[in-house]
Amino acid sequence: MVKKWEDIRKTTPKRLAEMRSQIQQEHSIKTDYTRKELIRLCVQAIVTEDKWSDRDSCGAQVNVGKAWALLRANVPFRIEDKGNMATDRNTIWVAFDTMGFGYFEDPDNNGRGSEFCYIPTEKRLSVNSGGDWY
Repeated sequence: MVKKWEDIRKTTPKRLAEMRSQIQQEHSIKTDYTRKELIRLCVQAIVTEDKWSDRDSCGAQVNVGKAWALLRANVPFRIEDKGNMATDRNTIWVAFDTMGFGYFEDPDNNGRGSEFCYIPTEKRLSVNSGGDWY
């Protein structure tokens, strides 16, 4: 323990700033995904049925397919970062602002609705090496 303290005391201010930045990056959650990044993750997340390993794998694949379709359709989206659907190190929660049923039935009321999907992060996909990430 003393040796580590001595090492820190000998560290330059520049190196300390670099270390602080690295620690912050390791503990921060990415929420500034682009449409292109999310589409790429969706494509990577699709795995063949013979690799499914969970009773909810089918639903997870359908969910990713839905996210891919809405992203490709250029539907406005935002990354959720609060509440029950907060993006974390494994899962990206995406809210889509869609032209839902009400949009066509009552155009004066805007009628836009929300669709929520989740997409696995790069980390989650890489840990499972092309297998079932769910």
